[in-house]
Amino acid sequence: MVKVSDKTLSPEYTSQLRLLLSRIIKEQIPDFIYDQQNTEVIKNLFLYYTGQVGGYDLKKGIWLMGGNGTGKTTLLQIFSEFGKKRYDGFRIYDCAKVANDYAMNGELDVYTYNQTGYSRKPVNMAFDELGRETIPSNHFGQKLNVMQHILHIRYNLWRTEGIQTYITTNCDADETHRLYDNVNDRFISDRIKEMYNRIVLDGESRRK
Repeated sequence: MVKVSDKTLSPEYTSQLRLLLSRIIKEQIPDFIYDQQNTEVIKNLFLYYTGQVGGYDLKKGIWLMGGNGTGKTTLLQIFSEFGKKRYDGFRIYDCAKVANDYAMNGELDVYTYNQTGYSRKPVNMAFDELGRETIPSNHFGQKLNVMQHILHIRYNLWRTEGIQTYITTNCDADETHRLYDNVNDRFISDRIKEMYNRIVLDGESRRK
């Protein structure tokens, strides 16, 4: 997803995009509730994913964290579909399935360098429910902390090529450190602030 300057979008086109986003939200979640926990986040995510200056750094990815049912996955799904309608979307991968796929076939290329994918190059993508996957994953005796491995590589891709990563997780800072950092360093947790716009979704569960 290419970020552009806010000066390239006319008020009329921005208004059309807002209507598109509203339509997607109504289609996907007819009873969606706007409240003080999500209104500001949605506004800033809209600006972010349309390349306009707002509350989030356009060069960084997204790290959505919060308790169960606070709407993290829903927001990613909404903006993934929003991007697809504009021919500029991103795919969402469930972390548990990513780890299970590694156990079955030992391949992680699609989530990193993507040399075997359609575009033959790394792409922006999202990982849902970080921290829910099996750690380590075992591919015929080759044990690997799969998401740690992926996040390491995608950090380097972000630094060298600007490739963005979008994350949802229930993990707080301590849990992230316990799951993804090595004993003698904090490589993953120390780079969250550098690489991501860190967004906390508070409130009670929205699940019925």
